[in-house]
Amino acid sequence: MEDKIKYWFIRLYEYTDTPDENECTTSLWSTNYHRHLIDEAILIANDRECAKKMSVEKFGEYPFALTKKNKVDGFKYFYLTESDKYWYDFHYKEFNYECSRCGKSHSAIGQREMKALQFSQMEDKGNEYTTYYFCSKECCEQTKKEKDDEFNKNFIAMDCHLLIGCEKTLRNLLGYIYKITNKHTGLCYVGQTKHSPVFRWYSHLKEDNHKFQRDNICDLTFEVLEVVTKGNNISEREQFYVDLYDCIDNGYNKLKVVKLNNSKKSKKSKTKGV
Repeated sequence: MEDKIKYWFIRLYEYTDTPDENECTTSLWSTNYHRHLIDEAILIANDRECAKKMSVEKFGEYPFALTKKNKVDGFKYFYLTESDKYWYDFHYKEFNYECSRCGKSHSAIGQREMKALQFSQMEDKGNEYTTYYFCSKECCEQTKKEKDDEFNKNFIAMDCHLLIGCEKTLRNLLGYIYKITNKHTGLCYVGQTKHSPVFRWYSHLKEDNHKFQRDNICDLTFEVLEVVTKGNNISEREQFYVDLYDCIDNGYNKLKVVKLNNSKKSKKSKTKGV
């Protein structure tokens, strides 16, 4: 019977009195203890002793423990523990793919290298993300810039009131009352916002992929019920529509809007199950 393959995770640390902001710090016997990661690897060895020998051959002769006696600034030591195939593949598995920009074939060793040459972005297909893979940082950065420019060109700022066509209305604007409806269940949510309605709609969608019991963005509709101007109580107008559409007992609103002076809420409408 063949021996089971054993994987070992080896790290070479350096003790330092100065904390490294890019590395984790661990307290050992005193709050002045810090360790700086120098290098790491995943080894395949039959047992711990073989793994130790391989570590020395790869990185040099260092002890496998840090003690009070050798806790001196600049002291280097090993940390060795058992690992598994997942982490071996994470460091060393070869990934072959074509560059999403130039089409060139490329190989990356380990997920760390591959992730440095990829990025994901939500496309206009519900809530689906597309991942792009590249052969170089240049291809990656150029494509990211183009995608960002395209996004910013279509981006609607929270103070961009596209639904307002009258300057007088804009000057007296308090906010909007909007409604989100699940087309399949008929249940709805009523809310208020002082920002662009489309911006508020986007904010709801990015909070939770399954908000309002949706599987896809196409399951929902968004509409502005009223443009509220000065002289009106926006919270009262919100409560009017919450009652009109029965959003608390048969909808996604959780609490009634409590009226206060100066048109403020004491409690905001919240969404059930979110």
